[in-house]
Amino acid sequence: SQGIGAAADNRTVVVVTIAHINSGTISAVTIGGNSATEIVNLDAGGAGAEEQVAMWAYDLTTGTTADIVVTCGPSNRMQIGTWALYGVGAPSSTIEDTTAPLSKSITIEAGGVAVAGSVNNASGSTVTSWGSDFKERYDTAVEPHTKASGADSVGGGSKTVSVTWSSAGPNDGLIAAAWPKG
Repeated sequence: SQGIGAAADNRTVVVVTIAHINSGTISAVTIGGNSATEIVNLDAGGAGAEEQVAMWAYDLTTGTTADIVVTCGPSNRMQIGTWALYGVGAPSSTIEDTTAPLSKSITIEAGGVAVAGSVNNASGSTVTSWGSDFKERYDTAVEPHTKASGADSVGGGSKTVSVTWSSAGPNDGLIAAAWPKG
């Protein structure tokens, strides 16, 4: 079970998942037994292999923890990060990037929020550095060659979503989504 924040009528639970997949993609996520909606799904390795990073969301109003189940192709490395967003509408924009340096612009409407996730596939890479527009929430070594990191940003306007890994890998990826105030 994962912590999903305080229960509220206006809570949206967001899950960012990374996986090292031998074939296929991250194809489904359930949050507390409920089918989440895919927001963005990036195959950072190309052709359905190697590193995947995806974001899913569900409006779950009850409970403070939930079982989160990820369905994907054969995987030997996986990690998730969770966010509880309150009072947001449907996602208004998404970005994805696989070209170093990992950096894209995203527009966050006034009072809105953006969530970002990144995957790295490099030996020895242990630290990320997020750009000044986003605050890092986790930095995890899943296996010796697979790392995950997540960040978020609030406020309005155009923000730069950028992440730098201490060692760039051949299958690095960055995703983000912005939600307006609901």
